[in-house]
Amino acid sequence: MTTALIIRETMSGWLKLDADGREQPFAFTIRAVGEKLFALTAPRPFTGTVTLDGRDYPCEGEMTIRLTGPHYWLDFTHDQLGPLRVEGQKTYGKNGLLQSLITCPLTVYRHGEPIGTAEVTYREPMLAFPFTALRLELVGPVFPAGSIPYYGNQYGGQGGHYESWFLRANHPDRPLAFWVRYTQFIPADKRAALGEVWGIWFDGEKNTVTAVKQEFPLADCLFRHDTREVRLPVATLAGQHLEGTAAHNGHTLDWNLDFEGDAPPLLFLPENLYAGPFPKAKSVISRPLLHFHGQFTVDGETHVIDDWHGSESHNWGSKHTDQYAWGQVAGFDDAPDAFLECATARVKVGPLQTPWMTLLTLRLDGKEYRFNSIRQSVKADGKYEFFDWTLETGDKQTRVQVHIHAPVSHFTALTYFNPPKGSKTCLNSKIARCTVKVTEGGRVRELHSANGAAFEILTDRKDHGVALAV
Repeated sequence: MTTALIIRETMSGWLKLDADGREQPFAFTIRAVGEKLFALTAPRPFTGTVTLDGRDYPCEGEMTIRLTGPHYWLDFTHDQLGPLRVEGQKTYGKNGLLQSLITCPLTVYRHGEPIGTAEVTYREPMLAFPFTALRLELVGPVFPAGSIPYYGNQYGGQGGHYESWFLRANHPDRPLAFWVRYTQFIPADKRAALGEVWGIWFDGEKNTVTAVKQEFPLADCLFRHDTREVRLPVATLAGQHLEGTAAHNGHTLDWNLDFEGDAPPLLFLPENLYAGPFPKAKSVISRPLLHFHGQFTVDGETHVIDDWHGSESHNWGSKHTDQYAWGQVAGFDDAPDAFLECATARVKVGPLQTPWMTLLTLRLDGKEYRFNSIRQSVKADGKYEFFDWTLETGDKQTRVQVHIHAPVSHFTALTYFNPPKGSKTCLNSKIARCTVKVTEGGRVRELHSANGAAFEILTDRKDHGVALAV
């Protein structure tokens, strides 16, 4: 439990769209939580309710207390106009000191373009504000029991940021797989902020990989903070359903998929690292073991997805990890309820590079093996090259050995924009082979996946021999 500053605020007034000029009753009630008690100027995400012309809509946004006055933005989805953003700032001293303290002018945006104005006023007595709107509360752990941690948009509103929600699945027997990724990219420099839709189809029987990506202005996209809901002009992810289409370089992928699964979420890093500055890239497996149903169409050829096994993951950060190999198996051939995620990586800290670090989490037979502390990760042994990877980690009681491999024909190469500057290359396969050996108390257990492993390598090198698809 930690102590947090809670800000509750209700403001009301009017909203007027340029199209009709009618002032409609408008109000919002928000609750912002800040665990840094004395960082008054830090952005504070909030959730709440917008009331417009008598109808209530859930909203999310951010308030930032500035010397000149607090700045607000909030997003909500109108039943007729779709996603809207309302944004503005109180300006102390404008139109009289008292009025400036309680009144906030706002602009209404749709798809990044202004379409109206609004004005709201704090209706409670100003002298009562510290007693009615501010309070210290004990807030629980990073995620309450039964919830999915870090499910929604993690962007704090400042600096560069990337964030992806990605889902993948494999055919139960054949070397076939799909991967769908929804991304927001916010550069630290002057590049455009984007929403991205990615799709890949892996066919190990034909030795073909079809990869597509489409980009859209970030203002045309919705990435909710309070829940996992992602909407781009051609694709959505909400609830237990994803659908969309994307085209690139003469190829088109379409998907319409439902999924189900009740395995608890999995934090890949130690929980205390998620709120800190290191590492700059974070990840969580929101739904480790999923079963997918629906259709996936590749250049006009429709594939029926019937009980394919896979996962949903979520990652974000202010920059990509400098170098890594990453792997995941959501159900082994001989242990369908087992789940593995592992990584071997190193990052730059200023001008220096960290040692290679190897992290691993394995769920097997109702037990969870977690070898992911910084100390354990440095002591572990992980080595990879194009396109082969071995690692070993563990403690005095348990040792885990992993080998992941795929031929070059089962990889594609993708360009990942990096928020600080430039880009990285991701070598990506979702039909790799994986073997795992668990030695515990003199007993040995082996797991095998013939073509169900995810295997990615992030690199700056150009000598990998894989054609850049996107």
